[in-house]
Amino acid sequence: MDKSDFYSVLGIARDSSQDEIKKAYRKLAMKYHPDKNPDDSDSMKKMKDINEAYAVLSDPSKKQLYDTYGHRGLEGYTQEDIFSTVDFDSILKGFGLGDLFGSREGFFSGFSSRSRGNRSKNVGQGADLRYDLEIDINDVVHGLDKQIEITYKDSCLECNSTGAENGSVDSCTYCDGAGQVIAEQRSGFTVMRQVSPCLHCGGKGVQVKDRCKKCEGLGKLDVNKKINITIPAGSDDGHAIKIEGEGGAGSSRFGDLYVVVSVKEDVRFFRKGSDVYTEENVDSILAATGGSIDIEGLRGTLLMNLPQGSQNGDKVIIEESGLPEIGSSMVGRHIVILKLITPTGLNKKQLELLEQFNNI
Repeated sequence: MDKSDFYSVLGIARDSSQDEIKKAYRKLAMKYHPDKNPDDSDSMKKMKDINEAYAVLSDPSKKQLYDTYGHRGLEGYTQEDIFSTVDFDSILKGFGLGDLFGSREGFFSGFSSRSRGNRSKNVGQGADLRYDLEIDINDVVHGLDKQIEITYKDSCLECNSTGAENGSVDSCTYCDGAGQVIAEQRSGFTVMRQVSPCLHCGGKGVQVKDRCKKCEGLGKLDVNKKINITIPAGSDDGHAIKIEGEGGAGSSRFGDLYVVVSVKEDVRFFRKGSDVYTEENVDSILAATGGSIDIEGLRGTLLMNLPQGSQNGDKVIIEESGLPEIGSSMVGRHIVILKLITPTGLNKKQLELLEQFNNI
């Protein structure tokens, strides 16, 4: 079966920059990642295609081969070679999505990831949490200080996380506390052994006689926590803010919280990067003579100067009146697209003057 074009898979143009390629990948990963589409085989396949397209187009040498020869240019690469230079874990972790290498779907089973070497450092750390926050265009302009409330699982102190009343548990009588059972099958001189978790104790090696009333035998409780966060001015869709130590509880330390921003569409302003676009109705006579009119801007009223002879669809650019660039003092542009309107309801004198002008 022929593979799809990598640029089409990511929905980008062939002359897209690396930043545009990464942004397109992140947007699609947020949509099709298995954490957001559990047990969805179509999303699974789509995610694999997205990963392969990004792995090739984000690597300059592989991208050059693909741009020149198409898929044939990559025939000398194994699947491991294709993915070896991409650290998907770090790209997706900033969006609160799970580890592709460790997921049950096994996207890259048997492949290496540069982030794997760091996993031993995370032993005992709680789960990372994701909080989706929708903001509006005004928040993008000025930034936002907000208090959010998260919920995470923490140990039940009543039962010391055992799930048993007063923390009292008994050794599993079925597996003798091993947490696993061994089944043997002999065939001649051959002995086949199969080790599997004990179904009676869930692999824990202990059994609960009386469940803890506080946590209903789960060993964990839902904990609500309020956290103050700051959304920087200039934030765009997918921008993630990492707050260390505010994630789920672990045996040794808390995980991290990732606040992922989405910007609500605004009927007045269309955003493209740090620039904003608006459409403005302009009297065709004023467009012909030139002049100035007041328009609505992000921060209040703006004065727009119309050059003589302005045409329908022309763009008037007002510098430093757009959105701030995150982490920078730069401000984008307000770009006005002119929509010329023919005046109606003219009186007799006005019509006569127009006729005189038309006959000159």
